[in-house]
Order: sequence, then structure tokens, then C-alpha cells
Amino acid sequence: MLESYLHEKIVAEEMFPAQVNIIEGIHLSYVPHHWHRSVEVDYIMEGDTQIYINGNEYVSSDDTMIIVNSGDIHRVRSFSGRKAKALSLIISYDFLKERFPKIDQFQFSLINGEEKNDELKALLRELYNLFEEKTDLFYVWKGNALIYQVIYLLFCHYSEEKTNSAYLNKTEKYKERFKLILKYINEHYKEELSQEEVAEFCGLSREHLARNFKKYMGITFKDYLDSIRLDYALSALLNTDYSVLEIALESGFGNEKSFSRCFKKQYCMSPSQYRKIVKNK
Repeated sequence: MLESYLHEKIVAEEMFPAQVNIIEGIHLSYVPHHWHRSVEVDYIMEGDTQIYINGNEYVSSDDTMIIVNSGDIHRVRSFSGRKAKALSLIISYDFLKERFPKIDQFQFSLINGEEKNDELKALLRELYNLFEEKTDLFYVWKGNALIYQVIYLLFCHYSEEKTNSAYLNKTEKYKERFKLILKYINEHYKEELSQEEVAEFCGLSREHLARNFKKYMGITFKDYLDSIRLDYALSALLNTDYSVLEIALESGFGNEKSFSRCFKKQYCMSPSQYRKIVKNK
């Protein structure tokens, strides 16, 4: 499961050219930083959100849209106790590439199409309502129509051709470096992985890695490693009957105490309490 989070492979339902995710609850997301080739459009209707895209942090509240371009390293998560309500539309890269072969030469920006924001939000709200209920007998046709309208708006009003500026080249350099770093962490998170080991792998000093990891990812190396382990552990907690100790060891935490401390920090309750509450729903 976790392998898909690092380089997230987006597989749209056969009936649609995009994956439509309806998100509700206190925790908008706890997926660690990841990337995928697909284009992602998120609409946070309610909730306080913290957004990281390629090392830049954005904080927003209700009624916020986000566009994540192909290959962007990103994370979107809630940071307060307010309930979140959001839609995430992940448009298939293969679908876009097949119909617009020059897609790799373009990127999308909300700044370019501000005058169309209300129209785009209205389409995303309609998608949310349609996929939340799925009561419309012809929801597949309606869903496709709405998704195509979103794609049309993106290309007509939010797209721009990439340039070869020094800034863009530097951004791409950092993106590629951190993709390799995240891949390495993802492959070794169950081991006693140290910051020194990762620094040696990517040819940096420990201090340089620590400084740039915090700057580019918005969190420390240790917090990111814990988030990877926690994501795996959460899945095991909900989908297996393994004991908390077994899950802690399998996830790379080393012992039950460190796992429970990390889990409580994120979910404000112990792993056992969380498992009991979810399974009793």
C-alpha cells in the first residue's frame, strides 16, 4: 500500500478519466509527501488546511482550490480539530497524454484563471454531490460530463507553457533529488533507518540533508519517517488482527512505546482505542 504513496500510481475507474475522492472527517489527510504523474485538483469546501507543494507551504481555510501539477511533490492535510469536507479530482495522465501529446510542456496555475474560479468551484461541488450520493440513475454519464468540463476549463483558462528559466530548472532539480530520497526512505522505512544513511545515499552531508529536508518538505526527516511508518501501521491496525506490538515492530517503530507516542500525537488516542472506535462503527 505505501509504495503507491511515494510515487502514487493513479488508476481511474474504467468508466471515468479521473479518480474522484470524497473526503469528510476531522483528518483531511495523513498521506505523507508523495507524487504522481496525474494532475490533481482539490477543492476544500470546509476545513483548515496546510498545503505543501515542492517545498512551498500554504495555509488556507474554507472554500479553497488547489492544483497539483504532474510530478509535484505534495501533501495536503488538516491542522485543526474542525471537520473537513473536500473533493479530490485526480485526472489520469495517460488520458491527458493520449488526447494532448504536448501535455508535458504545459502546467496549470490558479492565478491564470481567477475569473473562472466560481465556475470551476461550481463544477467541483456538483461532482462532490453526485459522487457522494450516487443516486442518479445516469450518474456515470453525468460524472463524465462534469469531469470533461473541468478539464476543458483547466486547459482553456488555467494552463501555461513551461519555460526554461533558471528558477524552473532549480525547482526541477530539487524535485528529482527528493523523489530519489523519498523512494529510498519508502524502501527502507521498516529498518533502523538513520539520517546519516540517507545522506550518504544521496551524496550530502547529514547537516545539509537535515536543513534542506526541513526547508523543502516542511517537516523534519524524523517526522517524515514517522509519518511513513504511521501510515503503514494505520492500515495494519484497521485491516488485520495483529497486536499493537506486532504492528509497531512490522512498521519499523522498534517498540510499542514509540509507536503509541507517535500515534497519540497525530490522533489524540492510543492505537487500541482508535481500532476499537473504528471497528465498532
